Amino acid sequence: MRHIHDLSHISFAKSMSTYPQKEKQKPSKSTTWRIQGGYMKSNQLMKMSLAAVSALILGLSVAKAEQPQYKEVQVGISDAYIPGGFDADADAYVVASGVFPNGCYRWSRAEVNNKDLFTHEIKSVANVEQGMCIMVLVPFTKEIRLGKLQTGKHALRFLNGDGTYLEKSLVVE
Repeated sequence: MRHIHDLSHISFAKSMSTYPQKEKQKPSKSTTWRIQGGYMKSNQLMKMSLAAVSALILGLSVAKAEQPQYKEVQVGISDAYIPGGFDADADAYVVASGVFPNGCYRWSRAEVNNKDLFTHEIKSVANVEQGMCIMVLVPFTKEIRLGKLQTGKHALRFLNGDGTYLEKSLVVE
């Protein structure tokens, strides 16, 4: 399959006309070039070359535009399910849920900061793709691993980006 910018089928040799030329005929302003399957005038060749270069530039700009640009933002958690029955030997986890404001948001990770043995701050981070987005609320639910925790009652603070937080309790037996 030939692409627009593939000019390998053109041989750049002036054609030899087999038709007799009239003596008083003025020379043509365009030169005729022989290509596979026929002849082509130089202005047609120039148009094809220009089209090939334009297609190449357009292809490079589209390829560059396809590389998404991401920005990390902190997202809020609207609710968290705290399962019971954890002991000190098991890895504790919670299930957090929330709503992204549009379709450009994608879950990235949760960062757990252990303030002390029984207080844990959880920050949820999402990647936001720069560009056109579908403007619809997108719900999410993610499992967040807390690791092994000491026996006792733990305070879990799910931080929002505005300084507020949702606090839940987790009991490890």
